[in-house]
Amino acid sequence: MELFIAKRLAQNNTGSFSSAIIKIAIMAVGLSICILILTASIVEGFQLQITEKIFGYWGHIQVLHLTADQAMENVPIYNDPELIDAIREENGVKHAHVFANKAGILKTADNIEGVVLRGVSTDYNWSFFEEHMIEGSVLNLSDSLGHREILISNSLAKRLKLKVDDNIIVFFAKDKSVNTLYRKLKVKGIYHTGLEEYDRLFCYVDIRHIQKLNGWADNQISGVEIFVDEVNQLDSAVVRIENTLPYMYRAQSLKDVFPNIFDWVNLTVTNKYIVIILVTLVAAFNMITVLLILILERTKMVGILKTMGAMDWNVQKIFLYHAILITLVGVLLGNILGIGISYLQSTYGIISLPEESYYLSAVPVHLNWWNVFWINIGAIITINLILVIPSVLVKKISPIKAIRFN
Repeated sequence: MELFIAKRLAQNNTGSFSSAIIKIAIMAVGLSICILILTASIVEGFQLQITEKIFGYWGHIQVLHLTADQAMENVPIYNDPELIDAIREENGVKHAHVFANKAGILKTADNIEGVVLRGVSTDYNWSFFEEHMIEGSVLNLSDSLGHREILISNSLAKRLKLKVDDNIIVFFAKDKSVNTLYRKLKVKGIYHTGLEEYDRLFCYVDIRHIQKLNGWADNQISGVEIFVDEVNQLDSAVVRIENTLPYMYRAQSLKDVFPNIFDWVNLTVTNKYIVIILVTLVAAFNMITVLLILILERTKMVGILKTMGAMDWNVQKIFLYHAILITLVGVLLGNILGIGISYLQSTYGIISLPEESYYLSAVPVHLNWWNVFWINIGAIITINLILVIPSVLVKKISPIKAIRFN
């Protein structure tokens, strides 16, 4: 009954000022929810795309010789088919392939560039590079002959003025002496991943070239790159794989190889939670201000209801009811804006980024519906719980003074 009377009184006493305040409150809540959805989507997009690129380059886990450091030319291990099969059969392992490294110098008529040649074999999974090819194709290593082809990055191609099917000379130091070896290779394809500092460093060739240049046997390699199904289970996968290796080998996660990149990604996740907490509190305090204004502007209504016998809590519920309606409308508006902007950015990449700094050419967005759900639930519950505080002001209003209030 009190709610019905309050609605009638509110309709008769609603001024342009309170209407404007309500509209501002709806917009404030809507913008807050929009910011929360965009923050969660962008941070998750960064996390997914950066880690996908890093793992696409080197796999999730590397198996190396125990004494090997992070130098580009590792101490060789043996390509034992039984060991490789045992790794591939481990629970959670999706793929494993062998590789070998060799530092060299690319030379054209006008330019030279220091690089690391990464030799791969027929078991290499090219799916990552196939997604990032801009010209030509990946290496075809299906036959028994060593291919004299090379896969280079777009940044190298621009600096050396190379294109597909061009020939290039690659020089190598021989046994750390002044003597050099060289190979003439043909550019098979040009790729671009956005990881600029690695794009300009790594080229891909047939592993048999690297083995010969290093003076290795056919069954010697730098290591094994392993891809797992669940990145969240990476640490436990490292432990399981480590237990299958001979004592002179070791398994290491890519998080240990590139800790600075993963620390940066984790820092963005921490910032996400800070932004979510701060924006939610700002939205809640905005609603507190609105509710206080509504209570003060309807002081006479409160007095009339109290003289009719309404209890304080019943009057509080009236204001909370309207505050909840304002919050829900704002949340709906925020969802429309946040989801709409996320869709446009993920589809068209409207907002760009300097790729040399962020490894991405556009702001990444990954819309996780569970994130949207929990943002909505958390914001609604937090705001409405905090709104109970200003509604207590109703208890302080005296009916006689309220009726006389102007």
